[in-house]
Amino acid sequence: MRETLAAPTRNLDLLEAVITDGGASSVAAIARRTGIPVASAHRHVAALVSAGFLSPAGYGRHLAGPKLRALASLIDTKQLIAAASAPLLDRLAAQTRCVVQLGTFENDMVTYRLKTGRGSNSLFTRVGMQLEAYCSGIGKVLLANLPFVAR
Repeated sequence: MRETLAAPTRNLDLLEAVITDGGASSVAAIARRTGIPVASAHRHVAALVSAGFLSPAGYGRHLAGPKLRALASLIDTKQLIAAASAPLLDRLAAQTRCVVQLGTFENDMVTYRLKTGRGSNSLFTRVGMQLEAYCSGIGKVLLANLPFVAR
């Protein structure tokens, strides 16, 4: 079992090291820094280039490839937060017998990401809706917790 995990883990470790390096170092230099044998590192990088996760940048250096950039653009951190918190908010709504909503702050607006609980359909807010932060309860809480900036 340990052997079957070694190659994918090494690929991911190497991918992380190459991306973190930002194309400044060669594969050999990154391999030495990470403790991966240089020949193995070159093999892994060749596989990552072939799959489109890395692109050669010359002189043995590599950058994020088109497939990796496309995957990264699909990540919506705020939606990940909503998905991760949904079970907790469902339990909270059930225990309190109240409507529970989750919103995120974006450019002075609140975006409603989650709404759960009995009676949630009777409220005018809906998932995906945006309101000015100053005119919603969630927005006021988010505004109150912004860091103070003296001008």
